[in-house]
Amino acid sequence: MDEPAADAAASSPGPPTPAVVAVVVTHEPGPWFEESLRALATQDYSDLTVLVIDAGSRQDPTQRVAAACPSGFVRRIDVNPGFGAAANEVLETVEGASYLLFCHDDVELGPGTVQAMV
Repeated sequence: MDEPAADAAASSPGPPTPAVVAVVVTHEPGPWFEESLRALATQDYSDLTVLVIDAGSRQDPTQRVAAACPSGFVRRIDVNPGFGAAANEVLETVEGASYLLFCHDDVELGPGTVQAMV
């Protein structure tokens, strides 16, 4: 999957919505992973991009991401440096986001969470 660019303008009329990138850090994600991704994919926020940073998992999660969150992106790193260091990968990956939302791979957001936070 390609890496995200958080510079797309919102298609709805009115003031533009700030770009948000949800950064999901994962390492060997469990069976809950798809639920977390689906919860992000169904948010009612128009300018949300999902980026999964995989920290050294043995199995490539790209197909799981594509199935649960088709518009999501995956960035794989070779080792598991821990949540904070893996999350910092976003600094080399994303440009133009107004907000970054950091999540573990077992977080399932409620339907309007991103909209309420912004």
